[in-house]
Amino acid sequence: SRSYDIPGLLRRLLVEVIKAACQDQLARDFHFEPFKAFQARPPADDSASETFQRLHDELYASDAWIAEQDKLDRLPPEPGCNLPRAIAGLMFWSDATHVSQFGQSKMWPIYLFFGNLSKWLRCKPRSRACHHVAHIPSLPDNIQDFIRSHSNGKSGSTATLRHCKRELFQAVWKRLVMDPDFLHAYQHGVVIDCADGITRRIYPCIFTYSADYPEKVLVATIRDLGQCPCPLCLVTLDQVHLLGQVADERIRIVKARVDSTERISKVQSARKIIYQHGYAATNDRSEYFLKPESLVATENAFSKALFANFEFNFFRMLVVDLMHEFELGVWKAVLIHLIRMLHTLGNDSVNEFNQRFRHLGNFGQSTIRSFAYMNTSDMRNWAARTYEDCLQCCIPCFEGLFPEPYNQHIIRLLYTLALWHGLAKLRQHTDETLDHLTAATQLLGKELRFFTNDVCPHFDTVETPKERAARERRTQAAMEKSAGKKGKEKSSPGSLPKTFSLRTIKLHLLGHYAAVIRWFGTTDSYSTQIGELQHRVVKSYYRRGNKRKDYVRLATRMQRRGELLHRITEQYTPLPDLSPEQHYQMAKSVKHKIHIGDLVGNNPEEPALAGFLPALKDHILGRLFDRPFDGEEGKFTDEERDQILILNNILYGHSTLRVNYTTYNMQRDHDVINPEIPSRAFIMVEAADGKTRFWYARVLGIFHLQVVNTTSTRRIPQRMDVLWIRWLGEDPEYVGNIGVRKLERVGYVPEGPYAFGFVDPDLVVRAAHLIPSFIYGKTDDLLTRSLYWDSQDGDWENYYVNPFVDRDMLSRFLGTGVGHTHPGCAPVSLTSANVIEDEDGEAGAEIGSLDEVGHDGGLEQVGERSCEDPKSSGKGGIESEVNSETESEKGSVDSDIDDEVAEDLGLADDDLIWEFDYGH
Repeated sequence: SRSYDIPGLLRRLLVEVIKAACQDQLARDFHFEPFKAFQARPPADDSASETFQRLHDELYASDAWIAEQDKLDRLPPEPGCNLPRAIAGLMFWSDATHVSQFGQSKMWPIYLFFGNLSKWLRCKPRSRACHHVAHIPSLPDNIQDFIRSHSNGKSGSTATLRHCKRELFQAVWKRLVMDPDFLHAYQHGVVIDCADGITRRIYPCIFTYSADYPEKVLVATIRDLGQCPCPLCLVTLDQVHLLGQVADERIRIVKARVDSTERISKVQSARKIIYQHGYAATNDRSEYFLKPESLVATENAFSKALFANFEFNFFRMLVVDLMHEFELGVWKAVLIHLIRMLHTLGNDSVNEFNQRFRHLGNFGQSTIRSFAYMNTSDMRNWAARTYEDCLQCCIPCFEGLFPEPYNQHIIRLLYTLALWHGLAKLRQHTDETLDHLTAATQLLGKELRFFTNDVCPHFDTVETPKERAARERRTQAAMEKSAGKKGKEKSSPGSLPKTFSLRTIKLHLLGHYAAVIRWFGTTDSYSTQIGELQHRVVKSYYRRGNKRKDYVRLATRMQRRGELLHRITEQYTPLPDLSPEQHYQMAKSVKHKIHIGDLVGNNPEEPALAGFLPALKDHILGRLFDRPFDGEEGKFTDEERDQILILNNILYGHSTLRVNYTTYNMQRDHDVINPEIPSRAFIMVEAADGKTRFWYARVLGIFHLQVVNTTSTRRIPQRMDVLWIRWLGEDPEYVGNIGVRKLERVGYVPEGPYAFGFVDPDLVVRAAHLIPSFIYGKTDDLLTRSLYWDSQDGDWENYYVNPFVDRDMLSRFLGTGVGHTHPGCAPVSLTSANVIEDEDGEAGAEIGSLDEVGHDGGLEQVGERSCEDPKSSGKGGIESEVNSETESEKGSVDSDIDDEVAEDLGLADDDLIWEFDYGH
């Protein structure tokens, strides 16, 4: 073996970073004492008692931190020291990135965040909570010269260069974690005068390491997609498709990866064969020690520094990565294959799919972005958030494009994917929602296996035009590179066959989410998205420099300087002038005046304005008399209506309404209602009938007016805010909810006395995201020609209520939001009540959904709507009928657990039939 020095390592001593962070102004918000948070639930009846359930969100409120604090409290105090002892929670990120649009310039930074700081501050780039502790240099271009000079002129193989990269990565980490000062602080602590004025003995503790899969295998010193590809357990590659099965759960527990003297001994034996006996980086003798667990012949820096004295298990710090593993992993793969399947049905299906997405508008400030200016099937230049938006909205866009029975299976798969994604991305979990996530993981595994085995084989899928063009470009580039000059282009063999496979590590990693969240807190605390956002800062430094070789050093200096300037200026940042304590905010402007007589008189044939003034006065009377809102304005007499005087008969119109609300995780947020933008004009109103969770309406106008009650002794005008709305009602013949994994379906109330009305803005829960049911198309039967149609050619026949538009909306439909006190938010069971066990012991079909729904349950509407009392069918009198779905579903496609798996797990036959208790 020969040593090779690589210049260019820039690093900061971890102890110095810890001291600087604890003394920084931002450290005044540090949490040094861990705790457990609970939600107190009121008793269901007088005989029951109050119950509590655990909340999971911040790292400093996690079981991991509490366990480390218990270890620290059991340690004897340092001689002569009675200072309070606390933990500095270290959270690392690393990821190589290109810093220029063109060229080869790149950086490989290591970021450090402190888990003592709330994720609501830590995860925001503008908080400047990130510390750049090192920049990993790349292998120099002359590495091959060095290898050839010591190997009789032979160049290093790909395996040799890969081994050198692993050695370089771990060598950088050895410089960081094997620093004597850091090891001393890890064991004995370091005394720091903290920013809150208290002197503490701070003990650093490494909790999490966030990285994508290629980076994880470098940290874990295992092989990329080896025989045991998972960095958290020893599942084999042929078992990764068993997501959600009992055998899969057992593997994660029984065969979890742990650092041990046995693992260290195997690596040392392999390194001895390579470095002392002169064998290649990959050889049969070293493979004997390494291959069974997919290890590599590289010493792990974390193990070498922290295992012997602290029993640190570095595998456990490798947390899940929702962005790369699901949004850019499993979901992206499913979406691409669905588009391949659409291409087999012809271009009309693809164009219809694109057109449907173009009808979707944006929602929220940046929750859902518009797809209006793209072909969704091309997925051109999509980021992870675009794939997320697509998942949240795609169910109505796919509905009906595939023939039955495949249509309903695909819709159910998409619903399960969206449900799992929403649960995994919750920013605050409870024990109940984690049970939901576990159940959703079981359902997702079953749906994906059914999709792979029973749906995909019926479609002869090939490359999409985009995939084919990309492959041909790669082939041409490879030909030119191998020939040394541009070669003659060969004719393309056509589009190659493509199949959908579950043999991917990203699918298997979805099964680790519930356990990781229980141990470290929610995924947003350690998402790789945080590191990706920091890359923007690094790239901005590169653009501001001279783009020479010293750009890395310049970036580190600019990062430190930017932190100091930010600390100086942040105290002068003005507070917003809005009041979040108010439930809603409407402008006070009186510029836009609407005379009620002119409004009604100039549109005599407008059905939306029929009975406008009497309905408005009924609404005003109901509010003045404090009548509970029940969907009707109440039938008042003409004499009672004459008692109400609208000053000057004038309405003052406004373009937007801001609705403030408390989110499921007890944060403040708001929605902006805008009648001019169809996708942002729908609202959710508290349901008063108890038959449904919410009522839905489209806002047609936002007004305030001055009202005088002539029967009052003080006839002083008072302002009253109103929303002019068009009601939507539930389809009574259609069942849609999370329990059966179908979207709720609503539609406009037909023309009549209950089609339009007014509502108090104070009753609005928040904005609703309704997606047209494209399969039914548009109609002009619900309302005669009107200015308030959805478009010039009529109204959409139906809408689907989207519960996945954001996590707060999902929590409202699940009834699990801690911050929700709305009476309509009753919990929904998604655990043991909805999951039954197949004969092979796998968590299987959902009652009433997987087994009871037939293959060819039609969606053709054959009934008619009638105008009824809104309370008669939830809200609005919609009557429709769907074809019965009676055919039983095919049996489970999951094969029985074979004897080889049982032997591999070391289990008896009886041990294989067991189940988790996901009940409460």
